[in-house]
Amino acid sequence: APRAPPARPPVETRSEGSILAEILSRFGNVLNVSGPLEPSSGLPDDAPGRPLALAEGDPGAAVLDAAAEHDFDFLPLTFQDYLNHVKSVQDFQASGDQAAYRTWLGQGSDATRAVVGLRNLEVKSRGEPQSFDWIGEYEKLAAYMQLETEQIAELHRRIRSFEQMHRKLNEFIAAVKSNPAPVVEAMKRIWPQVRLLFNEEVWTADRMMTRLKIPLLQIPDPALKERVGAMMRPLFEEAEALARAAAASSK
Repeated sequence: APRAPPARPPVETRSEGSILAEILSRFGNVLNVSGPLEPSSGLPDDAPGRPLALAEGDPGAAVLDAAAEHDFDFLPLTFQDYLNHVKSVQDFQASGDQAAYRTWLGQGSDATRAVVGLRNLEVKSRGEPQSFDWIGEYEKLAAYMQLETEQIAELHRRIRSFEQMHRKLNEFIAAVKSNPAPVVEAMKRIWPQVRLLFNEEVWTADRMMTRLKIPLLQIPDPALKERVGAMMRPLFEEAEALARAAAASSK
């Protein structure tokens, strides 16, 4: 028989300011727990800092399995949105400007606030990796934000894929920098368009390679264009493997 979705805590009708205060109090201390900053490589702008260490397994599996028989709206968040959020938080961390951080979070979307809360729960879970109550934490965060528990669990699964891709991008950037200057310069030239390819809902290597043809038009040298394209293929294949793994864990 189908399993019933986990019971949610009762949700009160509260003001926006009250909800934000609770999120900040319980889930939003990112300036205190974020990892150390790293200097920019000067290549792309979109792989800031050190990737987040993730809890093992798939914390949202139980919630999403139970939700399989009813629909819910996904919170809108692309890969680039996520990296922009990380960069913003790190900028606030560097400046130590708590007031500006609270203003940014207060003006942010539900997805922005949920990202902050979920990243901090990842950090919190490191202290008790075997016993951490992810379902309970999803329910609390959903109740505070007046969202569905399934929305929080699904966004967490997406964030974890984004973090893994973030790590692979950092590795890719490090490898690019070891190439001759013309290759590095060519990659810099096309990177703003390349990073948009990761905003696709589904990452598939063949589709990403097809869409790469347009950015590659900015590289006039045929041999250099071919070399850069060949460098990108393994990165896209890794993205597809991440997407396949996430899809498999949701079945």
